[in-house]
Amino acid sequence: MNHKVDAHETWFKFIIRKGAIKMTKRFKEIYTEGKINVKKIIRDNETGVLYMLHQAGNSAGLTVMVDRDGKPLLDKDYTP
Repeated sequence: MNHKVDAHETWFKFIIRKGAIKMTKRFKEIYTEGKINVKKIIRDNETGVLYMLHQAGNSAGLTVMVDRDGKPLLDKDYTP
């Protein structure tokens, strides 16, 4: 079965609760620093995993943040 992924599926998740559909963002920016060289920390709202995004000019890099054991770093204050 082929499944085409669109932007809405990538960034939004539909949650069905008590017969109502609520649209929530999958990722949330929780920290931003800089204007030209921008660093952002982004949280995955399904897993609590943190990502670092660095933007400089027209270039950008995204990576998962890890603890000292190499495991994905989780937002300790996040509850789904």
